[in-house]
Amino acid sequence: MNFFKSTETSKSPRAAAQNVLRQKRLAHEQAQKDAGVWGDMAVGQIVAENKVFMHHWKGNALTDLFVLAGKKPREMTPAEHEALVAWLKSRAYEGFTQSLVAWNINEGEALRVKNEHLEKHRSNGLEVINPA
Repeated sequence: MNFFKSTETSKSPRAAAQNVLRQKRLAHEQAQKDAGVWGDMAVGQIVAENKVFMHHWKGNALTDLFVLAGKKPREMTPAEHEALVAWLKSRAYEGFTQSLVAWNINEGEALRVKNEHLEKHRSNGLEVINPA
């Protein structure tokens, strides 16, 4: 006579719940891929006082402002990079806050989100550092 629960029966409901959650996650990811919004791009914003700069990138997050100012990312235009560097240097790299706006999206969706947020910031009265 065994007084302890079998390991198979005790893990069975948990394994089933994990499998259900996994299937939901995979279905959600597939729906995003089918909709064309899945990818490896991210969109972020840098804010200081009443000024904002929006940028997008591929790969790991660009969180170090010194690195971002030192080397232009592929996705950033030369004019955008020059404007960002001038803004960062004018404030001596202090007082900036960064936030992630979107992630795991394709390049077209990243540009759409970036432009949508730029227009929203302009309409809210913030000064946009990105060149028009």
